[in-house]
Amino acid sequence: RKLSGRSRLQLGQVTFQCLYVDEDLEAAAPEKMLIKKYKDQGGAPWNTNGFGNKDPGRRRDHSLVKSNHFDALYPINLDLPVVSIQPDTYPTRRFLSKLKMDLPFNLRFERDSLRAKADYDLSTVVVPEEDLTVRKLVRLAMEVLPEGWQATALPGYVILYHEHELYESANVLWRKQGSELVETLLKARFDIAGDVEEDLDEE
Repeated sequence: RKLSGRSRLQLGQVTFQCLYVDEDLEAAAPEKMLIKKYKDQGGAPWNTNGFGNKDPGRRRDHSLVKSNHFDALYPINLDLPVVSIQPDTYPTRRFLSKLKMDLPFNLRFERDSLRAKADYDLSTVVVPEEDLTVRKLVRLAMEVLPEGWQATALPGYVILYHEHELYESANVLWRKQGSELVETLLKARFDIAGDVEEDLDEE
């Protein structure tokens, strides 16, 4: 499912193999041996490169993504069609929650602040009868929120907060300036290649 939401990846060219390890064996040791064996042979390319639908958490949004990270190699596809959201009028919080559930990558949005509660309660998203992409759906949410809100497409996920921040690894930025929604394309910066450490701070 995650692969279906990525750019630069042909699903027809992706193959998958798995190996079941006897449950009597301690799982981590044989897994590490197998990864090392296949990496030495040029295989296991997605091990230690961040593959997976993990949310690194708010603390890591400003971190530079490594250039060999799965998200840098195969960034999210903002022009991906989304057919699961039907034309209707949605309370903004419910719309964002549904979008989060339906996307093949993470969407994290401000939830519990007093500002978020007020702005979500005072707005509704009208989904029109037309072909919709991730980009159009993010724009629909941003258009109903007041000035000060920002959505950011990072290489592996989208965030939406009341803020005015520039993230170095960001690809696209949507900002509400007065009543106008401004979409800015950015050139993402990446860190040097290396193994990706799993240090999750999920929010």
